[in-house]
Amino acid sequence: SVPDFGAFEVLENPTDASDMLIRPGQSVFVINQSSGITTPTIVFNENDKATAGAPTTTVFNELTLAIANVELYNAGNERLDVLKLRFEDNASNAVDGFDALKLFNSGENIGSVLNAQIYAIERRGIPQQNEVVPIYTDNLQNTQYELRLVTDNWDETIDVFVQDNYLNTTTLIDVNQAYAFTVDTSIQESFRPV
Repeated sequence: SVPDFGAFEVLENPTDASDMLIRPGQSVFVINQSSGITTPTIVFNENDKATAGAPTTTVFNELTLAIANVELYNAGNERLDVLKLRFEDNASNAVDGFDALKLFNSGENIGSVLNAQIYAIERRGIPQQNEVVPIYTDNLQNTQYELRLVTDNWDETIDVFVQDNYLNTTTLIDVNQAYAFTVDTSIQESFRPV
């Protein structure tokens, strides 16, 4: 899906080939993971352009991941942002090349908190009992929101809960049951880390 104007979405191994294209008027950000190169460059050649026909893609990784997307919706049923959690055996819960920092939208934002940084994508080991993934929300502009869970290749025996530290509640969230919450902008604790 193409993000709305002013919104960023981090893409990883998209299933829709059209998500692999940079469309006219769009832009991309690239992060240099090598600390040894101080002035990296990216070169696009004329033959890199797809001007006709269906785009072609290459599968970089056929690994099947357990996917849990936490999507932020407003009362108008508009998806505002998404946190992408990926789980696999032997993955590291520490920051590595499989994690992607959050690019903040001009509107509402959701991400995970790890080492005082906010991430849009986090790859982790298979969830353990009572494991906590802190969630960050920002720039909430309305009063009514929902967190919706979208899963793929998910172990149905693993339950996901939202712990609301402001209300001191813990609520089951799954693909059939969103977590609805209300924001009072005069009370910072009602909209800071969920």
